[in-house]
Amino acid sequence: MSAAHCFFDDNSDEIPAKFWKARLASSSLKSNLWEKVKNIFGRIFKKIKWLQWNVKVAKILIFPDYSEKDINNDMALVKLAQPVPTKLLSTMKPVKLPQAANDSFPRPGMMCIMTGWGCTQVGGSVTKIATRIDIPIMSNLQCSNYFGNLNKNKICSGFFNHAKGLCKLLVRSRMNPNFCTSCFRVNLFLSVFAALAMGTVIEMVHNDTNFHPPVAMPLIGGHTIARGRWPWLVSLQSKVVVSRIFGIFPVYRYYWCGGSLISDQWVMSAAHCFFGENSKAIPAKSWTARMATTSLKPNIREKVLHIFGKIFRKMKWRQWNVKIAKVIVYPDFQINDFHDDIALLKLSHPVPTEIISTIQPVPLAPKSAVLFPEAGSMCMMKGWGCTEGGGSVTKQARELSLPIMSNSECSHYFGVVSEEKICAGFTNHAKGICRGDSGGPLVCPSSHGWVQVGVASFTSKDHPEDYPGVFTRVAKYKDWIDQSMRLYS
Repeated sequence: MSAAHCFFDDNSDEIPAKFWKARLASSSLKSNLWEKVKNIFGRIFKKIKWLQWNVKVAKILIFPDYSEKDINNDMALVKLAQPVPTKLLSTMKPVKLPQAANDSFPRPGMMCIMTGWGCTQVGGSVTKIATRIDIPIMSNLQCSNYFGNLNKNKICSGFFNHAKGLCKLLVRSRMNPNFCTSCFRVNLFLSVFAALAMGTVIEMVHNDTNFHPPVAMPLIGGHTIARGRWPWLVSLQSKVVVSRIFGIFPVYRYYWCGGSLISDQWVMSAAHCFFGENSKAIPAKSWTARMATTSLKPNIREKVLHIFGKIFRKMKWRQWNVKIAKVIVYPDFQINDFHDDIALLKLSHPVPTEIISTIQPVPLAPKSAVLFPEAGSMCMMKGWGCTEGGGSVTKQARELSLPIMSNSECSHYFGVVSEEKICAGFTNHAKGICRGDSGGPLVCPSSHGWVQVGVASFTSKDHPEDYPGVFTRVAKYKDWIDQSMRLYS
């Protein structure tokens, strides 16, 4: 099975079947020297596992209603000139197809895998070795913003402005690499093609090829970011004396959380961050907001720049570690169930948001945006949280693209999730928020740029990499945020 448009040349003439061949049981585009040698010995010693499987195509069946103009009904079946030994070779198995009636699968936000030999950069040529990419399903409604109305026989998957996606010759089409990729629903055509090709519907052979989940990259699954990419990102750090040795030498307890700058003197975070052991409130005076940097602690270069910044009065060179003057926790916050998990922090002095590009407030979702973003939308989370379950905070801030999950689906993992919360993330995918990310901002793209829609609240304690994260929905607290800032300014 393949795409119908593959079998037409630049003049829209169909390419005859006799010019095509199918290469199977190999990840290389062409036979390398080792494969050629193995093929020779395979023929001599009759070892089919050593043979190269380049099979001629006998017939090409294009879906009857295929339209090359708008690439609609873009599906074709290719009949091989001879059967291949699927029961004998583990490297050659038929893939299982979805049922014809299941047109709601997969759901937006689910992660799927695409494989092929397409180019790895725009304008490049096909690759010599097959590659794979993990891409999220996008709702057709959201995808229509980029490609116009999409009918139900298409599926969208991929990222927007994320340097990842399908490329030419993986599926040949005139696609913008910044946009999602439109694919076609196999299940809607399954019964029709089965009748055209064979006259009867046969039972599909189970694909027993081992599935390899994605490896977690050094948030869990995120990657480091450059200074200034997210100018509102704040690291909140606290150092509290918990006891004294011999009544003299202090023993400290450190607390770390994320936050976002929402004005020149206010930071927003999660309420639970400001309660320590035995649910005791951590004093505001022990907290510091670190901004305009991606490093958790100043490195040597930053320390030197800070000294010269003070000498030559260069504000851009300085370190911005600002003391917290006041912590305002939402009045109805409940630490037992993380309900109303949001807090505001007033800085001891304003920061120069109008002068320094790496210190900028984030726009907040308006109170009317209670349904934004929709399930399946891709949003960004960033922070200094651990990169594996049970790990400690990282030295460099990271970002991670997360799909929004509907609250009803999220309730399967955490019980009833109220409308004051947003869920985002993956299940069993080695990616997600982790300890130390609490309070960090979840931002989503809108027509006005990035807006903060959530505040990181909680996830699975034992397996954060396999569960979605739960965020406090900012839009629900917009009135309280505005009122508190006016009252305490």
